[in-house]
Amino acid sequence: MLAKIDAWPSWNPGVKAAELEGDLATGSVFRWKAGAKLTSTLTHVEPQRLIAWTGTSMGLNAVHVYTLEPRDGVTIVKTDESVEGLLARLFKRPLQKTMNKSIENGLSALKAEAERRTANDHLDSQLDTPNSQPSHVPMHEVAVVGEDRTHDRANLHARTSR
Repeated sequence: MLAKIDAWPSWNPGVKAAELEGDLATGSVFRWKAGAKLTSTLTHVEPQRLIAWTGTSMGLNAVHVYTLEPRDGVTIVKTDESVEGLLARLFKRPLQKTMNKSIENGLSALKAEAERRTANDHLDSQLDTPNSQPSHVPMHEVAVVGEDRTHDRANLHARTSR
C-alpha cells in the first residue's frame, strides 16, 4: 500500500492528492498534498521492506522513513520523520503536535486498510472454496515500540510504530 503512492488518498484521509513521476525507485519524485503541497524525492526503496523520502515545503526540509518488518504472521510498520528549518525552530511545539497527530492518523489509516484488505482476501478465498468453514482472519497488530523525541540533528522528530 505504501508503494502505490498514487493510491495514498484512497486509504489515507490526510493525503488529498498524490502523484508519482516515474517508477517507484530511488531518485523518483512525487508530488502530494497533505495539508500543504509537497514535493518529495524517494531516497531509498526496498520492496516490502522500506520506503524513504525527503521533501520540502514552506521552508521546511523533511525526511520520512517507513520500515516494514514481518513478525509472526503480522507486519510491524515503523515510521521515522524529522523536520528542519526556520519554521520548525519558530513553531517547534505546535509543529511537533501536528506532526505527531499526522503520523498517528496515517498509521491508523494504514492499519485499517491492511485489515480491510486482509478480511476481503479471506472472504474472497472463502467464496472461491465451496463448503469451506470460516476460519480466523489474521489481523495486523498494533505495537508502539518507539516514542516521540527530539532528534539530535533535527529540530523536530517523531517516531512510532504500528
